[in-house]
Amino acid sequence: MPARKINIFEEALKLIEPFAMVDLAYVSDMTVSLYACQGALAWHRHLDYDELFLVHNGTIILESELGSTSLRPGELAVVPKGIAHRSASMLWSIVLLLHVGVLADRRNGDRRLHAVKGERQLAKVSIPDQAKQITQPFVPQSLAQVDDFVLQLFVARGSIPWRKASQDIMLLVHEGRIDLSTPDGLSVLNQGEMMVIGHSVSYRMLASERAVVLSLTRMKQ
Repeated sequence: MPARKINIFEEALKLIEPFAMVDLAYVSDMTVSLYACQGALAWHRHLDYDELFLVHNGTIILESELGSTSLRPGELAVVPKGIAHRSASMLWSIVLLLHVGVLADRRNGDRRLHAVKGERQLAKVSIPDQAKQITQPFVPQSLAQVDDFVLQLFVARGSIPWRKASQDIMLLVHEGRIDLSTPDGLSVLNQGEMMVIGHSVSYRMLASERAVVLSLTRMKQ
């Protein structure tokens, strides 16, 4: 199936009620969703999977047993499995949510029922701040781990030669623009646009000016 460009701004228009959600893409068994946050959800926990919250626009408060943090556009935090949490916002805010969507292959003993005493506090990561520290183009830096997936950040400038994806890869442009070529043709990805490149698909990337890009892949075993 040809890769499909997804525009987050357009998908956000489909969210007309607080906490409505739409699934955007699948990267192996990871689901990438978009939801609207206004008001407050009830406290809850997920025993089988981590959740990564990345604010697209607006501001949310992410409360948890590991502490609370406010997230603004370009900021993210991961709530580990088994940790009670809720998200809340006084504003209409749009949030990207990453979590495992298929649990059939979860290992026995992989659940968590509660927080561990002395566990590290909930921490947020700023994409703009991390991007400022990158000096070499196309060298990915890890931002967060979600179960056995890793969200990475790289700066695109210039081009990389054709390469074949060894697994599913999600690319999301946070800032700027990239030209992404696959056997299906050329796709121009601007800020807020994403695409999933399937396993064994060849691709090439070019950025005439500096672009900040997120990538999501499963960690190598």
